[in-house]
Amino acid sequence: DFERKKKYALLGKSWGDKYASVNDTSRANIMQELGEAYYAFEVLDSTILTLNEVLTLHDNHKNWVDKGWATYIIAIAYFDKGDYKNTEKYLLETEKISNKYGLQEEFLLTLEESFGILYFQTIGDVEKAIMTTNKALKYLLSKSPKNTSDSLFIFTNYSNLGIFYEQKGEYNRASFFYKQAI
Repeated sequence: DFERKKKYALLGKSWGDKYASVNDTSRANIMQELGEAYYAFEVLDSTILTLNEVLTLHDNHKNWVDKGWATYIIAIAYFDKGDYKNTEKYLLETEKISNKYGLQEEFLLTLEESFGILYFQTIGDVEKAIMTTNKALKYLLSKSPKNTSDSLFIFTNYSNLGIFYEQKGEYNRASFFYKQAI
């Protein structure tokens, strides 16, 4: 349960604060786990505070994958709070980290899909939503071999494109993408 996990994560954090230097990777890992636990249980403010502290630790260790992931979770936490300005800020920062340090393509795929949803749901920029979703879909369709989760991502992206084109009033294109999703 959440309270038990939180108790152990906070105990780990206090030990990390007491016994680990700021440059110790153990402390960064403990803090990352705590931030992810907060997010899993929808404690969004604590997620954001904890993971922002983790970003500096990951910089010290040059741990770009975990920094990218922490930045992405902060963006999603802001999205869940309805703070779309900070959502976009942290998604852009995640993209910058991904591009600079060559993080996995799957990471970038998740990022592009998130941009599509952000642009559509928040600022109503259907064109940007279509562009970023098409980018994610193009990557997925060109990927070989595909893994099990790729099918879900392909379905989601086709469905999202259907929704975006329906919003634009382009019902034939929307129908095409809905059929592709099936």
